Amino acid sequence: MARRVLVTGASGRIGLPLVRALAAAGHAVTGLARSPTKAAVVRDAGAVGCLVGGIHDRALLARGAAGADLVFHLAGGLRGPGAETADRLNRGGTVALVEALSEAGARPRVVYASSAAVYGDRAGLWVEEDFPASPQTNYGRSKAAAERVLLDSGLPVRVARIGIVYGPGFPVLLDRAIRAGRAWLPGEGDAWMPVIHVDDCVQALLAIAASDADGSTWHVAAPEPALALDFYREVHARVGGRPVRFWSTFVPSWAQAWAASRVEAAFERTPMRPPITPDHLRLLSASVRLKVDGLARGLAFRWRHPDIASGLDAALRPAASLARALDRAGERFDALAARLDALGERLDVGPSTPVARILASRPGARDVLARRHLSSCADCPVGEDETLAEVAETHGLFLPDLLAEIRALPPSGGPA
Repeated sequence: MARRVLVTGASGRIGLPLVRALAAAGHAVTGLARSPTKAAVVRDAGAVGCLVGGIHDRALLARGAAGADLVFHLAGGLRGPGAETADRLNRGGTVALVEALSEAGARPRVVYASSAAVYGDRAGLWVEEDFPASPQTNYGRSKAAAERVLLDSGLPVRVARIGIVYGPGFPVLLDRAIRAGRAWLPGEGDAWMPVIHVDDCVQALLAIAASDADGSTWHVAAPEPALALDFYREVHARVGGRPVRFWSTFVPSWAQAWAASRVEAAFERTPMRPPITPDHLRLLSASVRLKVDGLARGLAFRWRHPDIASGLDAALRPAASLARALDRAGERFDALAARLDALGERLDVGPSTPVARILASRPGARDVLARRHLSSCADCPVGEDETLAEVAETHGLFLPDLLAEIRALPPSGGPA
């Protein structure tokens, strides 16, 4: 039966494939995304519409929920920019959703994308679905609080405690950093990771939505967890480069936590998201294994990728093929870059010119970078400390075209 479905966080790494799967099944999907660019991507994935705004906009949420009989609540996050905490994103956003549904007089079935972070570090122990939440991070506490908001709302709710999701292009793979020899993680590699491929995650969410178990809690993970050392060893085997190094072998845990807390405090006074926080360290080194009896026995769920060998083959095959092609083209690209550098010295812009210098010397360059960057990678930031060549490589831009367009711009103080 076709449903009217609202998906919050629709442009995210789980949200977008979920929208595609729902649309392919004939459901009428409305998404919620934070920007017009991301909303366009959601509509291209098959949504009949996508609202633009934040998860705290109750009026917008009420519009999206009007007539919906199913809501997938995926919006949230580990940390926002500045003072936007995990509690505001996860618990606060969930409160806004519940209030919006109440104001609209709607009682749709709600599937909430929670997290295994509600369990904290269990030292590798297996955890059943009825195990009480015992979070040890701000993120885990905010997810547990959001679960309680929904379960106390009187709505027909299903809570999906999702493990570590990976798939093509997911940052958790660290494939680019591994290939470049720059991959580091906290811990010593002995933490159990409750991983799941994004395709299986999406299908599990759909199966949970179809169940009749109101007020239920489900684990969404592969039946076979992986040690961090084994997971990243398998990534390295597929992409080459240098294996992940675990910095707790070199840096004491107290020093890591102190440095991360200083970074987070500094970024709270800026409009930027901190690159590292104490939560990051705890989550990346937490060790927990999720029992998935609910999916396996209760829903007879069949995983496409029950182990990391199968899942990483699917996630990294395109990247590995591209890496080999880039290797074959490397010498020709280096020669082209050298010629462009030589020309750039005369024109003040070359592949090795830092972005910050380009922005200072050519005011129109910011618009050029924004337009080309957003068309290729709406979710990843351009760092002003990067060179133009690094920006082009990271975001899949054609360097000669980018150089030509920027060089055509008038320099500061030049004719308009």
